[in-house]
Amino acid sequence: MDIVVTIPKVRQAEMEEEERLLRQRLDAGEKGLTLFWGTSMRPTKLMVGDRVYFVWDGAVRAYHILTGFRNDERCEHTGKRYKGCCLMLDPEVHSVEPEPMKGFRGFRYRYRRAGG
Repeated sequence: MDIVVTIPKVRQAEMEEEERLLRQRLDAGEKGLTLFWGTSMRPTKLMVGDRVYFVWDGAVRAYHILTGFRNDERCEHTGKRYKGCCLMLDPEVHSVEPEPMKGFRGFRYRYRRAGG
């Protein structure tokens, strides 16, 4: 089962910069790269291969595929340490047709629509 999380406005620029740097590294041929998103607890219904959708600017706009779970990660780019459950994500960004949704804290489960 997929989940939805919100990118806070204060982290939007940071996330865009991380994805830009990641794209440069991928384009240069670097392998084994991953993104992660920290949650306070592990979403029990979320499985490897499910999607983690992201809300920003008032809409669901993209997702990443979940590749695993870890605890207590440190961001290479910012040095910031994230406690709790870290959702390890494939670096490929999958854009979707924007779907209006207000931002929220934590995560919400999302049932995948037919064909989506």
